Amino acid sequence: MINQTNVVEKALAFAAIAYQGQDDPLSGIPRIVGISEAVVCMASIDPKDRDMMAAAALKDIADRTDVSWDEVEETFGARMKGILNALRIETARPDMDPEEWSAVREAEVAALKRLPLKLKMVVLADKLAEVRALFREYGTYQEGLWERLPFSDPGRLYRYYYGISDVMQEFEEYSAYTEYNQIIARLFIRHR
Repeated sequence: MINQTNVVEKALAFAAIAYQGQDDPLSGIPRIVGISEAVVCMASIDPKDRDMMAAAALKDIADRTDVSWDEVEETFGARMKGILNALRIETARPDMDPEEWSAVREAEVAALKRLPLKLKMVVLADKLAEVRALFREYGTYQEGLWERLPFSDPGRLYRYYYGISDVMQEFEEYSAYTEYNQIIARLFIRHR
């Protein structure tokens, strides 16, 4: 188990090794860059909760890398493993048909409603980093962005991201929530 003062650094280093060689499929930048951005977003939401910052770095590690849950527990303890397990929600895959994709996304949004406040913060940080990345790519590709995504229906994407915004309303006084909403409004201006 590691102490609270260096858990964020440890989580980022652990994630950097685990995600080594993985690039973001849209931008081509190393996946760890987006993960680091999620940690920064979490720090803007709650700059004192280092465990939640570490959780933002480790959120998908057991699902997207070769890291096992046992390794997570051995390195970060049972509490962090529990936090990350609670954050595991089935998400849509690129190979799903549009109806299945929408159903899984609706279930994901419904599951977010049941998360404790601190875990919702981690999800908000992760989604803020995600929409920031989409918006950066939109700056390059404009409406051509949608064709570059595995699921290219911007109307469905808008409903998904708006659903997350709706679930996160309890954070309306946070700048991260405001920024998230501003980005989805600009990103999907033609697709609401």
